[in-house]
Amino acid sequence: MGCCQTLKIVGITNKDPLASSLRHKISIHDKSRESLDSLGGPEEVYTTYDKRPTSLSFRVRKASFIKKRAAALIDEFEIIERIGSGGYGTVYKVQDKATGLLRAVKSIDRSKMITEHILTEIENLIHVDHPNIVRILEFIEEPQTYYIITELCTGSNLIERITNSEDFTENQAAKYMQQIFSGLSHCHKLGIVHRDIKPENLLFEYPGENSLLKIIDFGHSSKMVENQKFTELLGTPYFVAPEVLDKNYDEKCDLWSCGVVLFIILIGYPPFNARNIKDLFRRIRRGKFKINTEEWRSISTEAQDLILNLLKLNVSERFTAEQAMNHKWIQQRACGAIKDRPLHISCLARLKSFHANVKLKQATLAFIATHLSACEETQQLEEVFRNIDKDGDGKISKEELEAGIAKVKLGSILDAREVMERCDIDQNGYIDFSEFITAATDWERSLSITKLERAFKAYDVDSSGTISAKELQNFLSADPSINFQECQNILKEVDTNGDGVIDFAEFIAIMRNKAF
Repeated sequence: MGCCQTLKIVGITNKDPLASSLRHKISIHDKSRESLDSLGGPEEVYTTYDKRPTSLSFRVRKASFIKKRAAALIDEFEIIERIGSGGYGTVYKVQDKATGLLRAVKSIDRSKMITEHILTEIENLIHVDHPNIVRILEFIEEPQTYYIITELCTGSNLIERITNSEDFTENQAAKYMQQIFSGLSHCHKLGIVHRDIKPENLLFEYPGENSLLKIIDFGHSSKMVENQKFTELLGTPYFVAPEVLDKNYDEKCDLWSCGVVLFIILIGYPPFNARNIKDLFRRIRRGKFKINTEEWRSISTEAQDLILNLLKLNVSERFTAEQAMNHKWIQQRACGAIKDRPLHISCLARLKSFHANVKLKQATLAFIATHLSACEETQQLEEVFRNIDKDGDGKISKEELEAGIAKVKLGSILDAREVMERCDIDQNGYIDFSEFITAATDWERSLSITKLERAFKAYDVDSSGTISAKELQNFLSADPSINFQECQNILKEVDTNGDGVIDFAEFIAIMRNKAF
């Protein structure tokens, strides 16, 4: 049904069971329609009935059901636990006091640097209405904070779902990708580009096998303007499209990211990899990846063809979301028309390892920067931090960062928003001092064997010469998302010799890998 079509019900009588069940609903009058129209958003059908046997038809926009409250969050919801972070906000699991329903709430600091950013996210979520896109339910505005209330997804992200599967197949991969393409096709038709498609932003609605996959975190999303390109450098390194690096791109950047996601879940590692970010971006710009490997040959020719069409350097030749959804591999395998066999176990092993290494390294670098750096190593960085932090509140806002970049005339090569995204590890909208030190440290020179030994000993509290899952949990205890099971999973995937612990050689290998 088209977005502007109405569903016309003719000759409904009181004997009709549907009419009977809905007869107490109230018709919407012209005056209220005008107020709803002012909210914007795609028109949707919502037909109501009364006792008269007449034809009734009118339009209600989805946006009319999104409530904005000027109330305190704690008056409306009970906060249960923190479940993650995304964009510029922290995400909590909450319970609606009025209904008892569980929801997700994204809490965002109302600072000038992100007001427009968060309002864009809200606006875009209001406009989309698709089963594979997380639903916004309402938003609350407090003097210091915005809260976006959405449906709660209790399932894992895409990578976690696959790595916990014992017999993941191409058919399952096609089913998941079909849902991603479907959600993106809906967004793109509305002129909305996500701009940060990656496995962490693809969540299952619930843990069950038949759960829908949902695209979440529209914090980087933006509305397209006809005949204009985006120029902001956004996204996540492994998944960013080459034209994004050149700051001249459109909605096709989302399809490149989908190509990387598909490559990873079928092959087990990214198509573009390198020892450092500079080399990684150079390889992405070239757009060439190895197709003469055993892993590549192990997947079907149809899957290969779809990946190649998603990772085309020429944007005009790259698939749209609709083309991808109609590709032979999706059409045949998503419905299970082709008998399948599980992916090779080595693919899942590589995938798990790639997922686990990032968390361990990030935590260790932060520890080294803030606990193991000598005074003379951080003195200059402390001075730089104070110079940028003009109001002296101990954290750097986006405005302060922009001013600092402009002062040293680096505006042509540094984007403040990109720097903020990379440095703001806890994603509270500011660069805290420890985050600044971690990000600004020259790790080429500072990651000495001595510091690595000390960091290793910080984990190894019983001085056994190895790191156990319990020691890993103790070290990472500040992160509520890291429980003992997660630590066991991390340990299992980085423990290359299979002895159940992380020895120093394995630790060194992770820390010296510059690709993550």
